[in-house]
Amino acid sequence: MKTPEDPAAGRPPTLVGEAAELADQNAALKAALPRLRLPPKRKGAVRLPPKREGPLLPRLENRVCRCPYCGERVPWPPAELKCPACGKTLRPPPGFGPGDREERRAAKEKIVEARDQALRKMGRRAGVGDSNRGALVVVAAFLLLVGLALVSASRHAVDLSRGGRTQYEWTTNAVDTMCMALEHFRIDVGRYPTHQEGGLLALRNDVGAPNWCGPYVKKLMNDGWNRPFFYDCSNGVPIFLSAGADRTFLTGDDIVARPEQFRPHPDFVPHDPARPAVPHATSVGIGRPGPAAASPAENDLP
Repeated sequence: MKTPEDPAAGRPPTLVGEAAELADQNAALKAALPRLRLPPKRKGAVRLPPKREGPLLPRLENRVCRCPYCGERVPWPPAELKCPACGKTLRPPPGFGPGDREERRAAKEKIVEARDQALRKMGRRAGVGDSNRGALVVVAAFLLLVGLALVSASRHAVDLSRGGRTQYEWTTNAVDTMCMALEHFRIDVGRYPTHQEGGLLALRNDVGAPNWCGPYVKKLMNDGWNRPFFYDCSNGVPIFLSAGADRTFLTGDDIVARPEQFRPHPDFVPHDPARPAVPHATSVGIGRPGPAAASPAENDLP
């Protein structure tokens, strides 16, 4: 028959002795615990220290202070708040203040109370915070209304400038107009504007190209989403397109100019030197009335 194994068997004798000592200490503490006298629980409300009455900072008159610069003992307050030994300006030590601090605070409280009484007599709410808060709310509401009015007015102005057309219709019309202006530039100069000349800026500004008789547009237009067009010309082939509604190029909604859109207007006069001097009726420099025909009477003159 097997006997139960001793848990202390196989352990070093030092560990066994330490475990026995700890067990004896725990037993002694448990035996002494009921005899400990704990302080009685406090009954009733907690008593707070009495409030301090009188000045917040003690006064310093007729007291001797030490100068922090030269160590000279000086009766407070010194003349002009300067040390008579070194001549440096002295400040009150921490925890002390001037003698008229309480008087000045009491005077401020009287002024505030008089103001509140005057506001109550006028039927207004007393207190600076409430009046300021109400004024801020009124100003914020006014600014919000002004902002909404400006946004709506700007949108209405954009709609009026487009003539009631949608963004897509405005963009397709602008693409056709700009392509026509590029073709007029090519007819006069012999090529399309290059990147070194500023691209589309050459339609509006004279870049020194030979036979330039612009401007070919009154202003450079944006697409219906108020984004600039993309223009490039490589190997004499122009590329003109709009980013579309997503305002991102090389996507499915891009509006690309077709080759047949680069055509001149029927009324366009190539190499017309009088074109810069006469304002154009349209944005592409066409529609200018031609020279008046001579009357038959003038033809009969010698």
